[in-house]
Amino acid sequence: MRILSFSHRWSKLHLGLPVRQRPDFTTFRYFSWHEGWPLQIFYRARSKEQREKLGEAVIIRRELRELDKWMAFHEWNDHPLVTDVEAQEDGFIDLDDMVRWMQKQYGPDWMPVMAKLTLRWSVPNP
Repeated sequence: MRILSFSHRWSKLHLGLPVRQRPDFTTFRYFSWHEGWPLQIFYRARSKEQREKLGEAVIIRRELRELDKWMAFHEWNDHPLVTDVEAQEDGFIDLDDMVRWMQKQYGPDWMPVMAKLTLRWSVPNP
């Protein structure tokens, strides 16, 4: 089972609720993720000291989205542009802030197409 890790305890994860009551949530990742995949959700998966399993989820929807406003302005994009609201839900100020973060993380050759994943928490078997 693949691991999906978060570096913050985002409010969108609704960790204060019992798993059965947690709503679906979204996140952006590069497109090597597919619908139907079961995932283990972790907080800081790469940190030995802070690693914590938050639960399990399944990808229920995968939509390709663009981050390039210039391409969208010229209608050269193949997928819908990420909105400022979607970027804010993912922890950024707006789409421009998300793009600046991507450029910093991945350098000048980063790919401006992401998969918007919608995940549903899995209820553990008793």
